[in-house]
Amino acid sequence: MNGITLEGEKVQVIKPNPTPEAEKFIREKLQESEMVENSRFHENIWRKPPTPLTISLALVVAAVLAVGYVFYNEGFRPPTPMDDYVIVPAEPAKIMVYVVGEVVNPDVYEVGEDTRICDAITLAGGATEDADLFTTLNLAEIVYDTQKIVVPKKIAEGDPPLTESSSTLVNINTADVSQLKTLTDIGEVTARAIVDYRTQNGRFKSIDEIRNVSGIGAKTFEKLKNFITT
Repeated sequence: MNGITLEGEKVQVIKPNPTPEAEKFIREKLQESEMVENSRFHENIWRKPPTPLTISLALVVAAVLAVGYVFYNEGFRPPTPMDDYVIVPAEPAKIMVYVVGEVVNPDVYEVGEDTRICDAITLAGGATEDADLFTTLNLAEIVYDTQKIVVPKKIAEGDPPLTESSSTLVNINTADVSQLKTLTDIGEVTARAIVDYRTQNGRFKSIDEIRNVSGIGAKTFEKLKNFITT
């Protein structure tokens, strides 16, 4: 019978035929010994200081994660081909207007479609001293293609309403209540009705359309048609 020592404990090994109890005891001691050695091996691994390569790899991984987090939260959008283009507002289309009446240079002018009547008058050299810019004209109105802009002459106080011989026609698309009242048989109520119709239905397409306004019948239209324009 020989004796061996396992982790400080002395056990007996019986040769050549140990008992089953002895074999079991020896096997358990050997397993316990292996577990202790494995545990010590793992402890040594974790207690070992990190190498420079390990530190570098950890920093690279942390940097990649940080950049990804920023792009995700800031709504990063990769560049597209459209980023190379500069968007420039389109220039307004050109139209033609006819400026006549009390202006320095009456003529046909090419203007942008966003031009206002006051700008068209300026292109025509401006108004004359006898021009009436505040009674009939809406200087802030935007012009339209083929429009005829008539700048009227001042009417002296006490002058009669317009007659067929008058050189200035009343534009029913731009005239206000005061100008409309200078027409024959047009009073305050009818003048306001014309303005209201224009506001609700848009510009008059022709002078005949004024007959749709309440208060203007066939007889009144016959008196007006030679003194109005669109």
